[in-house]
Amino acid sequence: MLEFFAGCTSLFTDTFSASCNLDFFQFLAAFLAFEVCFGLFLFLFHGSKKL
Repeated sequence: MLEFFAGCTSLFTDTFSASCNLDFFQFLAAFLAFEVCFGLFLFLFHGSKKL
């Protein structure tokens, strides 16, 4: 089972590295990271207001 997850992680890492060589996917990865960070910030901000 551990070998399966290691293989999946390896496949994802290889695919991500290959796609980041293209400019569009670099932009998409950066935009996705920004959206996740912004969503996390809003989640924590609204959660702290309810305390």
